[in-house]
Amino acid sequence: MYVMMCNLAVCDLLGGTVIMTQLISHFLTGNKTIGYVAAIVQAISVHFYGAAVSTFIIVATYKIQEISPDAKKFCAILFIIVPPTVNPIIYDIAMKDIRTNIVKFFK
Repeated sequence: MYVMMCNLAVCDLLGGTVIMTQLISHFLTGNKTIGYVAAIVQAISVHFYGAAVSTFIIVATYKIQEISPDAKKFCAILFIIVPPTVNPIIYDIAMKDIRTNIVKFFK
C-alpha cells in the first residue's frame, strides 16, 4: 500500500512539473519552440511519467478484490473493443494535421 501511495506522489510530481510547465510557458509567451536538449529531457520525462502511471494503475487494479467476475469480464471486453475503435479516428486527425503541414511546407 505504501508503494502505491509513493508511486501516486511520483505521478503527481512528474505530471505537474513535466507536462504542465511547458504547456503554460507556451500559452503565456506564445513562443512554441523548444531546444533540442529540452525536448529530449521532456520526452524522457513523459515516458517515465507514463510508466509510473501505468505501474500505479496495474498495482491498483491488482489490489482490488471486491470486483465481481462479471465486471472483470466486461472490462476485459471493453479494453479489447474500445482502443481499436478509437485508433482510426485518432490517426485520421493526426494524418490531416500532417497532410496540411506538408502542403504548407511545399507551397
